[in-house]
Amino acid sequence: MGYELYYEGRITFDRPVSLARPEEESRLPDLRFFNPVFERAEGTSTSRHVTGFQVDEETGDWAKSWPWQRDFAAIEDFARRHQVTLTAHLRWQGDGCPSDPADDRGQIVFDLHGTHHQVPDSKNDNRAVEAHRQRCCTCYGDPAPHPAPAPSPAPSRTTTRTTRPPHPTDGPVQDWFGLSYSNYQVLHRTLMQSMPLDWQTRMVSCLEELGAAFRHIEQPHAFHVQAATEHIVNEMTPAELATAGIEDDWYAGQTPPAHLTDDELAQWQAEHEQVAPCYYQDGRELDPHERVLLPAHDPIPHYNRGRTYIEPSSDS
Repeated sequence: MGYELYYEGRITFDRPVSLARPEEESRLPDLRFFNPVFERAEGTSTSRHVTGFQVDEETGDWAKSWPWQRDFAAIEDFARRHQVTLTAHLRWQGDGCPSDPADDRGQIVFDLHGTHHQVPDSKNDNRAVEAHRQRCCTCYGDPAPHPAPAPSPAPSRTTTRTTRPPHPTDGPVQDWFGLSYSNYQVLHRTLMQSMPLDWQTRMVSCLEELGAAFRHIEQPHAFHVQAATEHIVNEMTPAELATAGIEDDWYAGQTPPAHLTDDELAQWQAEHEQVAPCYYQDGRELDPHERVLLPAHDPIPHYNRGRTYIEPSSDS
C-alpha cells in the first residue's frame, strides 16, 4: 500500500470567522478528515463563528498523503479568503521505515504565508532543518522570500495599544491586493475602452501620474501576458503536470532494479514510496503547495484597434 499517514489534533484561528449570514456556512470547505469548530457569537442566539478545524476521530484514519493534503489546501484557502492566521496543534505519524525513526512522526507547523509544513521530530538534526528551510519555510524565523500576508483584522473590542507610524505601502492598494502574492494587475484594454468617458479620463490621468512619479526607475521594455488557470502543484493531474513540465518523484531519486517481475516491482514501489512526491520543474524543486499557471483561452475579446465595445453592467 505504500506510505500512509495519520494526524490528530486541531487547527485554530487567530480570530473567529463570523457565519452571520446563512449562505456563509455553505461556503465552508468540504473536508474529509476535519470538522469545523463552532462557537456562539457573543450577544446573539443564532449567529455562529468558526474558530478552527478539528480532526474527526471517526473519519480521521490512516490514509495516503494526497487526501490529507487536499484537506490542508482547502483550510489554507479558507484562511486566506477570511484573512485569518492559522496555528497548528497537530501531530502526525507515518507508516514507513525511515533510517531515523524520528522522521516517521512529528508536528505540523504553519509558516508566515499560511502554508503548512510536516516537520519530523528529528528536526533538530541539521540535515532535516536544512531540507525544511529549502522549501522557503519561515517557521524557523528565516527572512521570507516574498511579503508576508497582511495581518488579520483585530476583533472589535476596546483595547489600549501603542500606535506606530504606518508603513508607506500600507494603503488602499495593499488592501485591494489582500493576501494574494500577485506582483501585477492585468487590465484588459477592451474593458477599459468600454468604460464611460469620465472613468477613462480619470484612469488615464492616474496612469500618467504613476508614470511621471517613477520615470527615474528603470523598467522592462515589454511584457508578455498570457491568460492562464492557476493550479496547486500537489493537486494537479498527471496530464496537467506534464503540460506544466513538472515531474513528480515518489521514490527520492531511486529507480527500481532491472528485470523485476510485476509483483516484485509492486513490492519495491510499496517499500520505497515516499510520504509525498518531490516535484521538479526546469531543475528546480517546487513546494507541493506552490501555485503554477497553465495557459488558457482568454474569454475577453481582442480590443480590435479600439473598435470592440462591451456594455458595462448597469449596477457598476
